[in-house]
Amino acid sequence: MAQELDIETFSDYLFYIPKEQPLEISFDLKDSIGDGDDDQKQLFEALILVLTRGFQKLFGNSEGKVDIDNLPPGSIETLKPYFNKIGFELFIDIDTPKARREHSELANNVFTLQTSTRKYFVSFDFISNSQCQ
Repeated sequence: MAQELDIETFSDYLFYIPKEQPLEISFDLKDSIGDGDDDQKQLFEALILVLTRGFQKLFGNSEGKVDIDNLPPGSIETLKPYFNKIGFELFIDIDTPKARREHSELANNVFTLQTSTRKYFVSFDFISNSQCQ
């Protein structure tokens, strides 16, 4: 029986289970969206919400705030397997966005986060496209 979860509930579930453990639910948002720019933008915005919840859950203080500039080395990399489990590649480039050779329309969406010391560029792609690089 299929059950719909809001993005916050889904995110909490995703980051609750160990990153090595397979999901026991299916995630087919990718299959339910179209190829239009608006659909890709909606998907991108949903993935940014998932990423935000992941940062808060894994690295947030008691108020859920994250000081991204002071995370231990490799912390950002620990988020990538969670996105791989749901069929997406997560890219977080620091200071300069990297060009990707082959990518879907989804990867054209970039979220920029400016802190006091750095600039972070966040994008996503479907696993099948990102592994072609």
